[in-house]
Amino acid sequence: MDLFDTALKLAVSSRPQDGSTAAYILRFLTRIPSFRDVLRGRLMARNDDDDDYYVCIVLLLQLLQSQLDVATVNLLQVCQASLVV
Repeated sequence: MDLFDTALKLAVSSRPQDGSTAAYILRFLTRIPSFRDVLRGRLMARNDDDDDYYVCIVLLLQLLQSQLDVATVNLLQVCQASLVV
C-alpha cells in the first residue's frame, strides 16, 4: 500500500510537520477495515486480537530501531576515524 509506505517514511523524518502528516495518514488508514490485512502482512502479527494502533506502533518502533542501529554504527565509525588521524 503506497500510502502506508509514505506514512512510514514521513514518520521517521526529522521534520515535525512530516511526523504530524504521518500521524494523520496512519490514523486515517487504521479506520479502513482492509488495512488490517496490510498490517498483518508487514508484521506477521502474532495475535488477531491486536489493535491496529498497536500493530502500527510496533511497526514504527521496528523501523526507528533499525535507523537507530545504523546511526550508532555511523557514529562509531566517525569516532574511530577521528582517533586514527
